[in-house]
Amino acid sequence: MNNSKRVALTRNQLDKLISEKERTKVGVLKLLRGTRKERPEGITVSMIEGWMSGEISTASPVHLNWVLERYQDYQPNTKIKSKSDRISIAESMRQHLKSEKERTGLGTINIMRHMPKPLRDGLTKKHYTILRIRNGKICEKRALKFCYRNISFDLE
Repeated sequence: MNNSKRVALTRNQLDKLISEKERTKVGVLKLLRGTRKERPEGITVSMIEGWMSGEISTASPVHLNWVLERYQDYQPNTKIKSKSDRISIAESMRQHLKSEKERTGLGTINIMRHMPKPLRDGLTKKHYTILRIRNGKICEKRALKFCYRNISFDLE
């Protein structure tokens, strides 16, 4: 991008950018995820983070406007309505799922293939993988219940 097309960032622009990030609770990486084809050429995560930290004091108006509009139009994922829809994954839960993997000799994808079809409520192999590998994380209660209800099966 030609530097002559850049303008100095104002305090108001920075405040707006930071307030939108705080309002949406969305980091720059997440904001840009999946936008490669639609975002302006040359815009990067480090560029936007540089604006917010004050390390970069100029911006292309096209880039700045696109980021502000993206934050303003950002729609959060509403699949999980509240924290009450989530549950902590205890180490004992993870060990049970790991033991099923070892008992059957199947990986995550193959275990999911043996589960009753269709998988309910949009559950995917991602849900099982999260339960299996993420120490100390949380997951959706429905995913945990579904996996526990359907994980134990015998190979014929």
